[in-house]
Amino acid sequence: MTTSSTSLWSRESLLLWAKQRGEPDWLVQQRLSAWNALEQLSWPRWERTDLPPLDDQRLQPAESDVAGAQEGLRQQLGITAEGKTLVLPGGTIEDRSALPEDVLFEDLGQAVLGSGDHWQRWLGALVPAQTDRFTALATALWQSGTLLYVPKGCQIDVPLESYLWLPQGGAWYSRTLLMLEPGAKVTLVLGSAGPRQGEVLHAGILEGYVSAGARLQLVILQNNGAEADLFLQRHLRVARDGQVSWVLGDFGGGLQHTVTATDLSETGASMESWSVMVVGRGQHDDLEVIATHDAPNTRSEMETRQVVTEDGEAVYQGTTDIHRGARGTVAYNRERTLLLSDEAHADALPVLRIDENDVVASHAASAGEVDPEQLFYLESRGIPEPLAIEMIVAGFLAPLLDRIPVATVCQQISQLVQAKLGGSVR
Repeated sequence: MTTSSTSLWSRESLLLWAKQRGEPDWLVQQRLSAWNALEQLSWPRWERTDLPPLDDQRLQPAESDVAGAQEGLRQQLGITAEGKTLVLPGGTIEDRSALPEDVLFEDLGQAVLGSGDHWQRWLGALVPAQTDRFTALATALWQSGTLLYVPKGCQIDVPLESYLWLPQGGAWYSRTLLMLEPGAKVTLVLGSAGPRQGEVLHAGILEGYVSAGARLQLVILQNNGAEADLFLQRHLRVARDGQVSWVLGDFGGGLQHTVTATDLSETGASMESWSVMVVGRGQHDDLEVIATHDAPNTRSEMETRQVVTEDGEAVYQGTTDIHRGARGTVAYNRERTLLLSDEAHADALPVLRIDENDVVASHAASAGEVDPEQLFYLESRGIPEPLAIEMIVAGFLAPLLDRIPVATVCQQISQLVQAKLGGSVR
């Protein structure tokens, strides 16, 4: 059973806790600075998402109960035995034998111990604690996270996987740091899930640096319980000729607001983002994807497909910022929504902000219900309506899934979609 940790709801208790963990002075000070910033920060206000009242009890860090985590993650996220898997909290890598010697893939909380100030300049550089109260809380109170460091020229062919099993009750705070040196290549799968019952709040920060010519395929999947509220900030910076491919799959949770941002900071940098959202009963999922072009000849392509059923609410905000000097930029932003019930609701807010003339940029959004002619065609051939709808959804998602570069991830997402719709269209 998950129990509440020793209260960290004061500056003094936070300081004692960090010292007991043996953390370096710079990290302790970073935590305390974030805690001090809480008093000056207000809760964020979002255009299409209402934040419920949050009291200290709801925000109190919880201890993780990892009993059953491996089996729960396998059931709720369809984890296969392939890849090198790090399960958090606990920091257990199932098989490290095939990892090159200089690759670091471990619990961030363990990595910072005994490493001097090596990671200090990177933590908080892209997502400052002062962004909002959730980032301040995550910076001050983070309990676990993933560190991935891939050295120059190292190319890892087997996907690496890191999964977080959320507790039942209280809050969990996490940090992730990714660093790819020039010419490195890796695929990383990050996932989170937790018990189907019980309130939990998760505030997390992900920061990553993709150096010149490096290539990162980053898959993020979540299938949390219906009472899990998720507030996440993810931010990558991509250097000259670096490439990032995001694959985002949202299936669970109650209330979610996520920002996924990519800075294309040097010439030739590129990003693509493929997002699948299946939003059902009692869920509100607000996803913001941002591509910022700061240099010439950069490229971004974002596509999101939402399936909304029962009384689910989905919000997608896709923003492309093209700054002055980013000549030769090519940017595309597309969103499509399929509504499976009269109560389902979706908002699509594609935005282009362009401050340069020599660019190619476009955005598009559409929403609609199941085509009655398609449904009639399938039913007339003896296919029951629930199965026919699942087939139509599969066809709706297929063009996006076909573009995902990791075949096992395509299969995993397809299974999650099927499992989610299995109970909502019958």
